[in-house]
Amino acid sequence: APRRHHEVEAQAPLLPGGAMSRTFEKGDSNRCRNVYEQILRAGLPAAILEAQKKNKHVSVGRCRMLAINHRVALPSYEALSKVSFVDARIPRDEWSVPTDCKRFLKKLAEEGLCRGRCETCDQLTGDAPQPLQSSRSRQSARV
Repeated sequence: APRRHHEVEAQAPLLPGGAMSRTFEKGDSNRCRNVYEQILRAGLPAAILEAQKKNKHVSVGRCRMLAINHRVALPSYEALSKVSFVDARIPRDEWSVPTDCKRFLKKLAEEGLCRGRCETCDQLTGDAPQPLQSSRSRQSARV
């Protein structure tokens, strides 16, 4: 197995869109979610995280939304994947506040939009989350 992992890692830079460094394995989303929940649990009041739980967990998308809304830095999924989902192996200066929640449209309708800058939510609304400019942006879109 380690040899296969090495081969996949060597091919990763050739994949379009900055693909993962190893093949996706069953349970990787859960491992990522567990790390994100741990980081958010340490950085946010318990009530905020508890309010987002569904079936005992907060989805990866909701974790990213909370990180955006509360400016909590997270390691990227790709970086976590490279280190077998052990966040301590990723230097803190490589963590950042996500810029995209990557949630599905149905989830956005159920859960609401991100309150900070988010690529997915901005695409849906057609403008950046800046209340003072939102009406001006909508007017210019009509012209």
